Amino acid sequence: MDHPGRFIRGELDQLEHARHSTFEEQINRNFKNSWPLDAMEKFTMFAAGVGFAFFVGLFVLWGPSPKPRKRGKIIGINNLGYTCFLNSLLQALGSCPQFILWLEKQQEKRNRNFINTLSSILNKVNGFDEDFYGNVTPTEIISSLGTSWNFGPGHQDAHELFHIILNALEDEIQPDNRSGSLSDVLRQKFESKNISNKNKPGMIVARSPELLSRNNGEYINSMWSWQCLFTIPYSGTPPMDTNPFSGLITSQLKCSTCVKKVPRPKSSVRYDKFESLLLPLPPPSSFIQQYTLEDLLSRFVDSEVVSGVECDRCSLRCEAIKTLRLGKLPKCLCLHISRTTWSSSGSTKRDDQVSFPQTLVLDPYIYKERMRRSAQGDARDLSNGFSATQKYKYQLCAVIEHRGPVDCGHFVCYRRAHKENMWLYTSDVVVESVTLTNVLFANPYMLFYERVTALQETTVHKGCSS
Repeated sequence: MDHPGRFIRGELDQLEHARHSTFEEQINRNFKNSWPLDAMEKFTMFAAGVGFAFFVGLFVLWGPSPKPRKRGKIIGINNLGYTCFLNSLLQALGSCPQFILWLEKQQEKRNRNFINTLSSILNKVNGFDEDFYGNVTPTEIISSLGTSWNFGPGHQDAHELFHIILNALEDEIQPDNRSGSLSDVLRQKFESKNISNKNKPGMIVARSPELLSRNNGEYINSMWSWQCLFTIPYSGTPPMDTNPFSGLITSQLKCSTCVKKVPRPKSSVRYDKFESLLLPLPPPSSFIQQYTLEDLLSRFVDSEVVSGVECDRCSLRCEAIKTLRLGKLPKCLCLHISRTTWSSSGSTKRDDQVSFPQTLVLDPYIYKERMRRSAQGDARDLSNGFSATQKYKYQLCAVIEHRGPVDCGHFVCYRRAHKENMWLYTSDVVVESVTLTNVLFANPYMLFYERVTALQETTVHKGCSS
């Protein structure tokens, strides 16, 4: 039998619990009535967001920091859709120290928006932006070029973009002091004949139409006079801040009729600006051929007979001997191997192998060197006599290779790293170390060389002897 006091105490506990339950229910009921349900949900979400932001802030401030990138490590470039041609060109330009130094010097002046953008992008690509992590996205370059280049879907060309970029740089440096070039004159002649001209600035018409075939779907009329095509003088002295790829080419013409009449025929020499040398391959054969870069340069400076030329002295249309030479050498040399040919069935790409050296000697192709040796009466083969001089030497910086057919494919770049004798293979975001042998086995579309100064040459020799 239970004790009466225990029974009474149990009743009191039940009454106290009921009283507290009634009070809590009343509080909850009043709270819900005063604050709608949707407001409560919003408050809960807001509180959760504040808490998440708080913990994220703690992680950023006190959490593990990103692994620092090694200074000077080359960075890959994101492909935004058919932008491999841009990525390979940026890697090639970034491998040319003289071009990088020139950009940095130009940044000191005002109104250099595109120069600042290009310099910033190349600084990131070369791994010298300590606050930058991840791969480079070249959207700033695309937006800076604006209407100068259409980055729409489709296959684009790295060599054409190279000249567009140089034109944009030139526009900022000399907006009111741009002199006419050979391509400007050709454009006027084409427009006067209602022919569309697609030649890019700085592209040199190296050989006659028969050897050159076609350039961008058009060929040059061989009946034009020499004055129209090749005797456009470079007006004035090149400005001191001209880009490092800018040089001068000489063009000389001798009338074959005057040669028969007088011992010293009238000869005219003209200078024209260039920013890249277009080197066409020899006429195609049924098999893929192998050539050397020296073969293509020799064809560039070889004399050839041009028909239908108006001679100022004879006042007749006759055959003339045309010769091109390198007049003023640039600090950075860009060589373009033209691989596109046209036929009635359309355009095709030639995959002929072109071998190239790590050190390129240009002495045999220099105008003043040829004139000096000719004045000395050296009857031997001039090219043999140049092998011992080697005054004008260039060091390989980058190779752009196009893989695939003419209307599609992929651009990659082999480039020199900052560390001496180290080479890299770059394909968009892919950056891999390769040997010099791998580089020299590439089949070039564009080659980038930089002139070796006497100081650089001395340093190289000291390094080899130690």
